[in-house]
Amino acid sequence: MRIYLDMYHTMDANLAFNFVGEVSTTVWVTAALCITLTILIIPSAYQAIVLQTLNPFVIVKGKNKGQKAPLLGTYKGSFPFGHVKQKVSKPILISNDTVDWCERTGIYSWVEFILLKPALLVASPEACKKVLSASITVKKSTRNIGSMVPAWEMLFGKGLFMLPPKDWKRIHTISMRSFGSAQTKGFYPIINEVVLQYISSLRHVIQGKRVVKHGTMVSQLSDCRYNKQDSNIFTVDSLFRPLSLTAICKVAFGSGDGDGAKIELIQKHFRDIILLQKNAPYAILALIPGYLKYFPFGKPLFMRNTIKSLHKLSLDFVTKYRSKQKDARKNIGEKTITGSEERKTLIKVLCDAHDTEEGILTDTEVVHNIFSFMAAGMSTTADSLAHMILELAQSKQVLQRLQNDIDKIVVAKKSINNVTWEDIDSCNYLTAVIKEALRLYPSIGSKFL
Repeated sequence: MRIYLDMYHTMDANLAFNFVGEVSTTVWVTAALCITLTILIIPSAYQAIVLQTLNPFVIVKGKNKGQKAPLLGTYKGSFPFGHVKQKVSKPILISNDTVDWCERTGIYSWVEFILLKPALLVASPEACKKVLSASITVKKSTRNIGSMVPAWEMLFGKGLFMLPPKDWKRIHTISMRSFGSAQTKGFYPIINEVVLQYISSLRHVIQGKRVVKHGTMVSQLSDCRYNKQDSNIFTVDSLFRPLSLTAICKVAFGSGDGDGAKIELIQKHFRDIILLQKNAPYAILALIPGYLKYFPFGKPLFMRNTIKSLHKLSLDFVTKYRSKQKDARKNIGEKTITGSEERKTLIKVLCDAHDTEEGILTDTEVVHNIFSFMAAGMSTTADSLAHMILELAQSKQVLQRLQNDIDKIVVAKKSINNVTWEDIDSCNYLTAVIKEALRLYPSIGSKFL
């Protein structure tokens, strides 16, 4: 009997232990899930616990030496996109709040997260100089922007500002052998043509004339109207995008010479990509690794096909020009057909670039650098023009003086068509107006990076 009771109590104890163990495990798992979900759902908790733990940047000088660089305090990162969601959906509000936060706290270097990837941002001139110096950019940087922005990696992953230090130095060395102030001045005739076309198109729209062909500058400007029923009111932030895109595209590829249809197609494809990048839900989803590269339909498929088409069209230009140069060298020795014989374009400048040690750019490197130039220049140029015009509209005295200075140049040249780069460069007041607009509204600030 005693043996039986002992066995009974022992079995009962084991059952109780197993039951308690199962309950404890369930409670522990449930508690862990609740804590995890709480951290993920509440931005302040997610930022303080997860993102701060993943923050790799450490202060090496000053009273805060040894502490981690602060995370952005204007708004909290949220799971799973970090700080990207708010920045893409409300860029102007976030930018203004960040400026206020910097001035209030005296913090001008902070960390933001793109998904779970940290990025150090700086806002003070001193910090910018330090970060952009050769000691950091060329020697210490481990940047890999393509891993953060897959669309950029696909379109221009071998572009200059996308590369790590070693590759950057090589591309920069080769490019600078053929790219300087003389080449920049050589782009002026193309830009002048585009500006005159823009003014004519703007008058066409304001006068209420019918839009004949979709995709033309007239059509694009017509779409910039605030109210389609009133041709004289435009949305300022989009008014100059047709001008900047057309000018940059033609600086890159030329004005036609039998390739006008291809250039228009490149411009259309590039505009489609830019518009898609402005779609907030897509722009956020596109940051997820593999989404843009492998998703089999919808916008990711459209983006992949559009980029492939852009690369193919651009490679045709590169191959054609280099073949032409090769034939010219065979026929007339080392003399080429650029210079005064052909109008300068960016694609020709990059194809001609050569360094005795580093050699030349590959066809793919030329194409990727073309599109990195276009991506970097389109929105920044349009936004800077919009800000400058907005300020001039509110500063009649400055506008009148600038108008008088420009009128003097045009009158002296007898026609706006005769105005040269040197004439514009000599207009010091115009230079001052542009620089002041850039000081008030830096071209990089409210943008993604």
